[in-house]
Amino acid sequence: MQEVEAVARQYCRRVRRKMPLFLKGKRAYLDQLYMSVVETLEERGQADLAAAEACFGAPQQAASEFFSPELDPLAEKRAWRRTRWLVALASIAVVALIALIGTRLAVRQMIEETREQANGYIVYSEPEYMTEEEFNQIMEELEENP
Repeated sequence: MQEVEAVARQYCRRVRRKMPLFLKGKRAYLDQLYMSVVETLEERGQADLAAAEACFGAPQQAASEFFSPELDPLAEKRAWRRTRWLVALASIAVVALIALIGTRLAVRQMIEETREQANGYIVYSEPEYMTEEEFNQIMEELEENP
């Protein structure tokens, strides 16, 4: 009994991997498939994956039976497209989150280094502006001593 259930779980896991993510009714379909596989394997007295595939077909075939081509022939393509978009969106969100965390850590480290250099104090002062005469004097000194 346990061997049959283990084989049925393994078969259903393989079928689930061949199905798009986030489908309505997917869990109910897989539960029904699991019960059918257990029942069929118990009737035949076999408890191996080859027997399950012989009765219900390859996992890809069992997964494609979830979609009804008579009602909507493009449903499976749309489901796979939606899955790809969701995976891409999730990947972009993860990369953005990692970049945000990295940036925050880098800024925090820069602030700590600045505090260490200033002995724990950061002094904010008003900027000093140079007059035109001071600027001309510096430029003359640079021209004399290249």
